[in-house]
Amino acid sequence: MQLPISKRTLAIAGAISLLAACGGGGDPDQPTAAQTQPEASIDDGREKALAYTLPVLTAAPAGLPGNVSCTNLRIGAVTVDNVEVPAGMACRLNGTVVRGSVQVGPGGILLAGSAVQVAGSVQGDNAAHVQVTGSASRIGGNYELEGGGSAALTGVQVGGDVFVNGLTDVIALKNTRVAGGMQVTDNLGGGEINGNRITGNMQCTGNLTAAQEAGNTEGSM
Repeated sequence: MQLPISKRTLAIAGAISLLAACGGGGDPDQPTAAQTQPEASIDDGREKALAYTLPVLTAAPAGLPGNVSCTNLRIGAVTVDNVEVPAGMACRLNGTVVRGSVQVGPGGILLAGSAVQVAGSVQGDNAAHVQVTGSASRIGGNYELEGGGSAALTGVQVGGDVFVNGLTDVIALKNTRVAGGMQVTDNLGGGEINGNRITGNMQCTGNLTAAQEAGNTEGSM
């Protein structure tokens, strides 16, 4: 049985306020979360938190079609054309090769890692959470999220641009190589933007609470 995911249920970690230089402000006399709480990996914490609210993900059947509707499935090291995560559904990709793009619908969850290869773009439209991780993982096009909950992009190679706009929960953009530019605007949940190598322009404005930003290199800012 495929169960829809409640966006209310997914609001389990709240907004982590790591106040720094990426678009926000605050009272300098008030301690930040980084000063009052032990350090933790935001993307790891988000993964653990989501594990309690995810529906049961079943192994994808053999002989997947070229275009896959990933409705609460685990897809392993196979090659497909495009992947769609429908509204309110979840999808885990492990070592999957996608010849085209990955699209995550409203309230959907994508957890991708273990050398995932996406020739096109990874896009989320009001998705609950979109996560791509791993030093052997690659996105040929853009990582592009408009609205929604949280995001994690760590250790990945991105051949295009990174757009993360209008999210309400934590973002973690870390140790990623971006051939294009990075735009992080109008997000509300704080988070980390650390250790990225960006060939193009980095634009980081309008984020409340501001994301912690350190150790990035970019063509211009």
